[in-house]
Amino acid sequence: MSKKIFWIASYPKSGNTLIRAILASLFFTKDGIFSFEILKKILLFENFQRLNFIKKENIQDYKKLSDLKILSKYWLKMQSKENLGLRDGEFCFLKTHSAQLTYFDNYFTDIKHTLGFIYIIRDPRDVLISYTHHSMNSLDESIFHITNNTAALDYVEKKIEDKIEPYALLSRWDVHVKSWMLFQVPNLVLRYEDLVEKKKEIIYRIINFFEKNYNFKFHNIDHKIENIIASTDFETLKKNLLEYKSKIILNNYGIKIPKSILSNPKRAVTDSKKIGFPVVIKINSNQILHKTEIKGVFINI
Repeated sequence: MSKKIFWIASYPKSGNTLIRAILASLFFTKDGIFSFEILKKILLFENFQRLNFIKKENIQDYKKLSDLKILSKYWLKMQSKENLGLRDGEFCFLKTHSAQLTYFDNYFTDIKHTLGFIYIIRDPRDVLISYTHHSMNSLDESIFHITNNTAALDYVEKKIEDKIEPYALLSRWDVHVKSWMLFQVPNLVLRYEDLVEKKKEIIYRIINFFEKNYNFKFHNIDHKIENIIASTDFETLKKNLLEYKSKIILNNYGIKIPKSILSNPKRAVTDSKKIGFPVVIKINSNQILHKTEIKGVFINI
């Protein structure tokens, strides 16, 4: 199967993380309970590690990857099963903020590589406000950005090596939207506002889309959906994100932290074996600030 990528596409600040949280919980958990660890199942396409093969193939081009004319020559090669680490018959979800455009006759992606996509569209006024807060730019600077044909976004790791700074082509907000709408592969377009306000309905739409187009079979779905809704609630996501990021920062500074898994009573024994005994069990709830006061901590198990 040459088609191997299912894209999760959106303009920046449009709800890509929320839809990935829902998809990761739906596809990569048995019970639908989200944790930030499973977001690793749906990674960002624009990652400098996907460019390593260019260094071996053409060192001169590699040194010029800050030039989109050079980088765009390799867009499709970046999507090869070898570069994505996929075996025959496997597919993957990939997040992208790139527009589905051609640049010097180089396609960002094509129907040979793409199984389908979900596109998240958000009110551009809200995109503008969110982008302004995130980027620390002025409102005028953000307006210029989302109305600029050459708008771009740096790769996550801004520099690969000295002076090599690859970036993704966004273009204007309206061009970005149209570029994906014109892409003739199975697709599901979702409004961010519906994703927030009608989450259960949207999850069923996603399930129906994958059953209809790819013959996916989902099990224990009603219980799973309830857990997805609860664990991707904004307050729960915010709390868990703070804890997740804190652990990453501590780890980056060489400070060891205990292994942990977000579990439930049915999985507790299996998950404990993964970590190694003895373990500590703590209740996880955004309604409870002090676990010890309600006897929500058990040690030396």
